[in-house]
Amino acid sequence: PPTPPPTPPPTPSPPGECRVWGDPHYTSFDGLTTRVYGYCTQVAIAQMSGYLVLVTHEQRFANWNYAYVEQVDILSVGGRYSLAQNGIFQLNGVNTTTPYSSTNGNKHTAVSAYGNRLVFVERDLSTGDELRVEYNGIYNAKIVVSGSYGNNLSGMCGNFDGDSSNDLMLPNGSTTTNSAAWTMSWLAQGNTQIGSGNCLQANK
Repeated sequence: PPTPPPTPPPTPSPPGECRVWGDPHYTSFDGLTTRVYGYCTQVAIAQMSGYLVLVTHEQRFANWNYAYVEQVDILSVGGRYSLAQNGIFQLNGVNTTTPYSSTNGNKHTAVSAYGNRLVFVERDLSTGDELRVEYNGIYNAKIVVSGSYGNNLSGMCGNFDGDSSNDLMLPNGSTTTNSAAWTMSWLAQGNTQIGSGNCLQANK
């Protein structure tokens, strides 16, 4: 009998995208858009195998009703990568020129600048999984992850499980309908610990 054709490999899951934009809004990987008030640092993504993505909001124009993205930090195997305003990139708190490239174990990291826009890409050399973070240097940040990270994330960007109804999830895994409690639960104290600290809330 003829040899059956080989089984094709499974189709990779599409990547997920989370956006932090405007004054400010979060649009999660699963499409839930929320308005978040406060001038503080929050956990956008906590990835179960290690990395954190933190977003810091600042007050602008002396208007208490608006907060904008001031900086995005990625904490990973290579250290702390900071994407700041005016196209400034820092590695572990030190201004670093771009383009930047390094390999730590099986992770390759690159940071590029396009005017004031900074793009961070971390790729797992063994699996091809990728984390991509863009900050336009003004008020918009975009985070893109490989589809294999689905249901393996937490934070303000949600868990990427295809269900937006559970995106207001607290660090303990429970869900809430109270967006203020959800926002406060993802504060980053000392930029590493989750769920405590102070956040100056903007007036709604």
